[in-house]
Amino acid sequence: MESYIGRRVRLMSPMVNSNSSWKSLEDLPIGMEGVVSFAQDTNDVMMVDWDNGSKLNLFIHEDKWEFVEGK
Repeated sequence: MESYIGRRVRLMSPMVNSNSSWKSLEDLPIGMEGVVSFAQDTNDVMMVDWDNGSKLNLFIHEDKWEFVEGK
């Protein structure tokens, strides 16, 4: 998973799980992109620095997302 760090990702559907407020989730629309800043194998979590300034995590096997190639 270390190879995920620095790669761009795109949110493909509303986030399923988050330890942040609902307001934060509303600020992260489908299609939002960001850069992976940390990835953890044990919890299947990626920390993402989203383009809108949010820092919500992606749950790798629960949230729907994709890598953005060529950016």
